[in-house]
Amino acid sequence: MSQFDTSLSDGTLINHKIVESILNENAEVLYQKYFDYETNNPAGNNDMNNLILHATNGNIFSANIFLNLKDFVISPKVLFQLHDKNHKLIWEKIMEEPINTIPLKISRAINGNPVVMNPRELQRRLWLTEVNLKDGSIRWEYNYSNFRFGPFSNTLPISLCTDREGSHYVTGDVTPKFGVQSNTFIVKVDKDGKKMWDFDFAEQSPYKFSKSQHILINNVGNIVLFRYKMQELSDYDVPLVITTYEEL
Repeated sequence: MSQFDTSLSDGTLINHKIVESILNENAEVLYQKYFDYETNNPAGNNDMNNLILHATNGNIFSANIFLNLKDFVISPKVLFQLHDKNHKLIWEKIMEEPINTIPLKISRAINGNPVVMNPRELQRRLWLTEVNLKDGSIRWEYNYSNFRFGPFSNTLPISLCTDREGSHYVTGDVTPKFGVQSNTFIVKVDKDGKKMWDFDFAEQSPYKFSKSQHILINNVGNIVLFRYKMQELSDYDVPLVITTYEEL
């Protein structure tokens, strides 16, 4: 049984998660169950994310979910905190907007600052943020929506990586507002939060849709994308495709 708790500086408890796991001698997960912190009842996979980035000086940056139950706030907010290597709080910052966001991925900017990726749920789009480690201020924010299926398309970010020049790559899925089909997109953002290019995939027959899984930059600087290809109305023959792109 593992448990993680974090508190605001005023003592308010946030980001509670209990996970019960059974592993074999090869560290393979045989069984896993998530529990609600307050009632200790199984709560599916709706656990709250906590992202950690270690700074070069030993400080620890974290991006958490903040649910202020005392004030009956239902929509989660993002909380950024910086602790020193002895776990003493240096600063904290609650992002009042956007609401309904969950930190999904974290990367390191070329200047050492954390870059946090969230889905902005109300508008169904990507929210990418570089946080200044000195004081918690936002160096830049970038919002992205892909409209392959029209103005009400949902843009759902999945994976984030940063290359040696400081550019950030995000991949995810774009879906109709009430649809189950999806296509994969990639967007590239420079070190100052400006979009450089974006691209989305129109899958070829017999595969009509695709779902993004992961993106990375390999040791020669090429983009490596992992995604599933899917046939319409079929749960069978769903290959995982690994594709390498040389950026021109």
